[in-house]
Amino acid sequence: MYWEPGATNSLHENPGSNLKLRLIGKREQDGRIYNLPTSSEVVALIVGDICDLIEKRDIIVETSSGLLKCISELHLSYLALQYPLLFPYGDDGYRVDILHRVVYTIEFQKRGLSHSHICLFMHSVCKLPTIEYIDPIIPAEIPNIDEDPELYSLVKEFMIHGPCGAENFNCPCMVDRKCSKNFPKQFCNHTSVYSDDFPLYRRRNDGNFVEKSGVQLDNRNVVPYNKYLLKRYQTHINVEWHPAVIRLPFHLPGQQQVVYEADDDIQDVLDRPSVASSVFISWMKCNEINKEARKLTYVEFPTKFVWKPKLQTRKPREVGFSIGRIHSVSPKLGEAYFLRILLNKVKGPRSFKEIRTVNGEVCSSFKDACYNLGLLDDDKEYIEAIKEASLFGSGFYLRFLFAMMLLSSSLCKPEIVWENTWEYLSDGILYTQQKRLKSPDIICLLHYY
Repeated sequence: MYWEPGATNSLHENPGSNLKLRLIGKREQDGRIYNLPTSSEVVALIVGDICDLIEKRDIIVETSSGLLKCISELHLSYLALQYPLLFPYGDDGYRVDILHRVVYTIEFQKRGLSHSHICLFMHSVCKLPTIEYIDPIIPAEIPNIDEDPELYSLVKEFMIHGPCGAENFNCPCMVDRKCSKNFPKQFCNHTSVYSDDFPLYRRRNDGNFVEKSGVQLDNRNVVPYNKYLLKRYQTHINVEWHPAVIRLPFHLPGQQQVVYEADDDIQDVLDRPSVASSVFISWMKCNEINKEARKLTYVEFPTKFVWKPKLQTRKPREVGFSIGRIHSVSPKLGEAYFLRILLNKVKGPRSFKEIRTVNGEVCSSFKDACYNLGLLDDDKEYIEAIKEASLFGSGFYLRFLFAMMLLSSSLCKPEIVWENTWEYLSDGILYTQQKRLKSPDIICLLHYY
């Protein structure tokens, strides 16, 4: 490495200068090969990370124009600089080209090891729409050891789930004495696809098995994989076929998106018939005229109906199938979050009013409708937590605990929690009639303390 003496502060003293850092060294190995680590654990240390004080770092990158630019740690380019093996091309996790789109996220598990979730969207000419194409690409069976001993060894080491269940109740997948991943699967002679789920992969009862921890595991315990990827990377790579998925937009009353040009007259835009409509509203209109549609939730709707953009209407599906997925929403968005919950449960509503109608009674909000349908918890665990904390905590501590619950958006009914714990939370407060305080008053009171 070559570093010009005194160059450390040059960028600060001369912000207009264009500095570059050059790494000069002799390559002793082929840089295109990722050599296996010699130690069991791999870590990276950044100077200053050990201390508790977190300061901003100066991250300088060279742009395509040759100029230097200071970026934030939140910049998309910084992820590629941190993990060059995961982002060898410096991409930002989302690429678009002619044949496909790739969307992936990187999460880090308990031991800090990276774990990638990748979703491929193929061009229509490259899609494989029939089940005959699934078996060669995504097998879920133990290969023949004589025909392909290498693949057999890799499947045995990386792609066998378990043992779990009665053979091993301590397996991490076990929840309430059942496998959370639904293993072992059922035997199946042919791959089949259903309209509302992932396919049932071919898992023949051919007598093949592998032995792990003294337990014989057959095709029912094989995690779906791809032969090429498994041989190429020699690690656990679960591969699944994604049926056609339609993203379902939704919105609160009167909050649909309106698209217009910068020079359009706003009154002309508001007078357009399309302003009063949307994909979401068209679903409710279809429920008004079609009895079959009223038997479906918003998520189930794409399995039987298709959206015709030019006609701005819904038509019964004639061929193929799709599954619907509603856009995710943060709980902090309030009513939009509770509306999303209802759209997964309520069938055939013809208006926003019907969505929040429970047993013939119109609820004042989507949140109340969720609560009356039993879709939300009753906050008992939070009430008990405050009461238990009152045995050793002061009134100030209990109010701080309640404030944390409010800020985390964990409480379904903050006013109910207040009514059941006000005598503990109001300890030492010079106010009267504390029990009559409502949610806004609670928040103001907490800010006061």
